[in-house]
Amino acid sequence: MIRYKILFFLTFIPFSIFSQSLNTNYEEGIKSFKSGNYENAIIQFSEAEKENFKTADLYFKRAMCFTVLKKYSEALNDYNKTLELEYNSDALYFRALVKVDLEQYEDAVNDLNTLYKKDETYNKALLKIGDIYYKNKNFKKAIEFYEKFLNTEPDNHYALNQLGYSYGCLDTKKDLMKGIEIISKAIDLDKSNYFYYYCRGYLYYDLNLYKKGNLEMALNDFENTIKLNPNYSKAYFEIGNIYYDTKNYQKQIEYYSKAIDLEKENGKYYFWRAKAYLETNYKEKACADFQKAKELNYEVPEIYELLCNLKGTIIIITK
Repeated sequence: MIRYKILFFLTFIPFSIFSQSLNTNYEEGIKSFKSGNYENAIIQFSEAEKENFKTADLYFKRAMCFTVLKKYSEALNDYNKTLELEYNSDALYFRALVKVDLEQYEDAVNDLNTLYKKDETYNKALLKIGDIYYKNKNFKKAIEFYEKFLNTEPDNHYALNQLGYSYGCLDTKKDLMKGIEIISKAIDLDKSNYFYYYCRGYLYYDLNLYKKGNLEMALNDFENTIKLNPNYSKAYFEIGNIYYDTKNYQKQIEYYSKAIDLEKENGKYYFWRAKAYLETNYKEKACADFQKAKELNYEVPEIYELLCNLKGTIIIITK
């Protein structure tokens, strides 16, 4: 879900508006809009519209109110009305973001491409296209647009992290190493961002499948993630995975439990802790976790249900 903040600019008001007497409801709507009372602003703008005060500025501001209130269909309708009356780069950009929230991804990309063609200084359109392809796991296209954006703004650490992680998701040794290199540049630019360490740690973890010796690097990055954000459950889970791979099941259980404490509705965490309990022959605890994972709609293979229905102790033999 995209989060929206409204930034206020000195808005150019066309001379045509001054040719009419300014509408009282419109003026009151502007006051409500600037004070953050978006629901009241919508009512006042709508009253002005009923009085035939139909301007691009009114529709754009009402659209922004609908956007902040997550009423995306209504927002889209008003952005369309804005653009029918006059071209507005911001209206086109925010229309694209609303289309993303409505999962109209192809239309959103078309809007953003149109925007950038009309105004190449609006380079965040390229960044947003990259984000759309990233969200839809089309990592090659995401890379294309992140690289285009970085040609205009090479030190943008957010774009560097997204680009690096996109390379890592191509899941070859070469691309993982390139992804790590790029994310390292993002970290050099912003050492306070926990998510960058998490992403690099994730790539180090995957790289270990191709090149042993990277688990320590992954562990270091996940620990840095936790130092910067102690409430990020995914980092604890990934540390648990590292201990699972190194057969340190007690430490695995410890970190999965920390992840669960932070995110109690994540079925995956219970499932993997259950597997660790099985490895240490805690059948009752394992079966309770498998059941909890299932209740949370995580797919638990039938074999574990059969094991839990067997009487006696389950002995797990690992080679």
